[in-house]
Amino acid sequence: MVAEQPPQDGWSLWVSPDGRSATVRAPADLVVTGLDGSLLRLSVSSDVTGPRPRLERGEPPVWTVDLAEEVLRRARPTGHAFLRALIDEGGTATADRLRERTGTEALHRATLTLSSAAAAVLSRGDPDGRRWRHFFKARHAPDDPLGTGRIYDYHLPDELVPIFDEALKRLPEPPDS
Repeated sequence: MVAEQPPQDGWSLWVSPDGRSATVRAPADLVVTGLDGSLLRLSVSSDVTGPRPRLERGEPPVWTVDLAEEVLRRARPTGHAFLRALIDEGGTATADRLRERTGTEALHRATLTLSSAAAAVLSRGDPDGRRWRHFFKARHAPDDPLGTGRIYDYHLPDELVPIFDEALKRLPEPPDS
């Protein structure tokens, strides 16, 4: 059941169908600083600056070979194999081609380990750094604009191809399976 309360003097409340998340909007002069528990306890303050607009949060990282290597050292070998295949394909490859090159049917684990590793490295000292974790893009098929189906292809920006290529070369070779 989705619970949604109509605005009351500038307040609104929305609770997800599973009850695991909620959104509260406060009047303009108040900031919701916490949302806690099944009873929906709110912490509100009028002397707190609200969140910065999304576009003003932390600058994107300046990718270097050292930074890329640090991310890759935190990622699992499945991520390395995925990225090596993507780079060897010139930075863009269909999901089918990557499955063929990596020998794995499910690319999700490979992309998850890379994104998780990047989030861990990029968020140190900058809580907003986590939002830059998707350094490669997953794109849905052109005939699926809402993204409801499988991923069609993956793309690593041109400027990152040589950086991650060199970082991968710095890593020790994985043991033979």
